[in-house]
Amino acid sequence: MSFLFAKIFLRQIRIKIIGVYTLENSFSFSQAELHIIIEIHPYSKLYN
Repeated sequence: MSFLFAKIFLRQIRIKIIGVYTLENSFSFSQAELHIIIEIHPYSKLYN
């Protein structure tokens, strides 16, 4: 359940980031997405 919640949560964040970044910033978008996953990952272990 917690993994499914994390996937939905990341998808919502991804949609918000896509709304802010343009296709010209696709490289910085991938960096920001990776940074968010790294920050959320330790917290997701607490709910497992």
